[in-house]
Amino acid sequence: MHFSICLCALFVAIVNQVSGMDTVIGLYGETVEVPCNNGAPKPKDLFMTKWKYDNGDLLTQLKDQEASVIATDKYKDRVSMAENSSLLIAAATLKDEKTFTCMVVAGTDISEYPVKLLIHKAPTGVEITALAAELKIGKPTQVAFDL
Repeated sequence: MHFSICLCALFVAIVNQVSGMDTVIGLYGETVEVPCNNGAPKPKDLFMTKWKYDNGDLLTQLKDQEASVIATDKYKDRVSMAENSSLLIAAATLKDEKTFTCMVVAGTDISEYPVKLLIHKAPTGVEITALAAELKIGKPTQVAFDL
């Protein structure tokens, strides 16, 4: 009985954590800011802040020190941390669409705040190269194409 109650409580906690995930929309080619803990102020007893994603760690910052980039992949020259612990990703691409997690160590507590990043890219222009003489029902006719 006790085991099933613990299992149920764990399931509810996981569902609440996943359903409460924040989403940030960034623009292609721009610097994207991904907030830690939805932009809440840093805890008074903050020891460390760390940003990571599925394939590895990005950067860490110990109390009263500058952030240190630990990424060795495509992010090593593109990430930094803002004063408010937000993750900054320069020159955003569509491959940056993923979940980033901010881990905060304060006192004896370790908290994680996952944030899903979506990147929007403006469509390229449409150029009309030839006008269709006439359109007929049931007969496909190309009127334009995407460059």
